[in-house]
Amino acid sequence: SKNKNGMSSPALSKQLAVSWQEKCQAKTRKEAEDYWLHHGFQKDHLIWESDGTLCVRNVETGFVANPQNKDELLWFNNLDTVGVCADGSGRPPNDLLKQYQANRWKAVYAFRLEPGDWLVIDNMRVQHGRLPYPVGETRRLLTVLTK
Repeated sequence: SKNKNGMSSPALSKQLAVSWQEKCQAKTRKEAEDYWLHHGFQKDHLIWESDGTLCVRNVETGFVANPQNKDELLWFNNLDTVGVCADGSGRPPNDLLKQYQANRWKAVYAFRLEPGDWLVIDNMRVQHGRLPYPVGETRRLLTVLTK
């Protein structure tokens, strides 16, 4: 089945490799919905697919004003991982995504955090994420968001 954006929900779920239960730390649909509502999403942007997949819709501009300098725009978007065109036509063209991904990886700096390590980043200026880790490996990451 395809969602409203013409994307196969199971295929997107596999790409993201996380269930709504994991993402929201929820056991019920209500708990998952409460999670997204608490984070500022609207109820009509939470769509339950017939296979039990939760599709969360969000529209972003791709750029936000720098909190320290309102005249400066910063790229702040997940285009290549979860992006869907706002007109509902699906993901951006593959050639555009490939060019974006290739250029983004040129600036990657990878390292392994060890127990007790701290990492402080400016969430508005540094794109960040993680690579997969071995099955069975456990880890605990604590995050703090400040203004």
